[in-house]
Amino acid sequence: MSKKQIGILAGTFDPIHDGHIALAETAKKAAKLDKVILLVERQPRRKQAIATFEQRLKMCQLAAANHKWLEVLELKDLRFDVQQTLPQLQKHFPKTELAMILGSDVFLHLPTWPAIYSLVERIRFIVAVRSGDVREAIEDVALDCGAEFMLVESRFPAVSSSQIRKQLHRGETKGVDVPLLSYIKRNKLYVDESSDKA
Repeated sequence: MSKKQIGILAGTFDPIHDGHIALAETAKKAAKLDKVILLVERQPRRKQAIATFEQRLKMCQLAAANHKWLEVLELKDLRFDVQQTLPQLQKHFPKTELAMILGSDVFLHLPTWPAIYSLVERIRFIVAVRSGDVREAIEDVALDCGAEFMLVESRFPAVSSSQIRKQLHRGETKGVDVPLLSYIKRNKLYVDESSDKA
């Protein structure tokens, strides 16, 4: 019996939006994944989250509710790293092959990750490209690290959480589905100008 194939999409998700869902779906189809797991980081390294972890987690749960193949996993780690997070994922999903879903901008920083060589031995990567210009750089990084990877096209290359926050501040709702939008409005998220700058 072949092992289940599970994709891991980790991030701040402040907020989660249609671009995230499209990336998860594209990766699922391209890599023939059984499901995709959303992993919300509690304290992102280089980002100042506007919404609390609990709010961002709830928004991911709302977004995942419409997709049987999409689930949310809550870990206690404040930040994700190879030594602590990967063993937890392997414990949650035994007898499973894991694939990490990343944007090309994140993948290009792979050589700087602590314990990267331990990671590439146990996980493969699905890399979303926004520009054809980075393909050669991705191949160079993968070769340097010994990483197994697959490229997929980003369906919404211009969409980002910061852009969505700016739109919501202006009263625009494109890129966010109805249940999520209702939650955002009910909790008065992204209503002040500071959300434009985060």
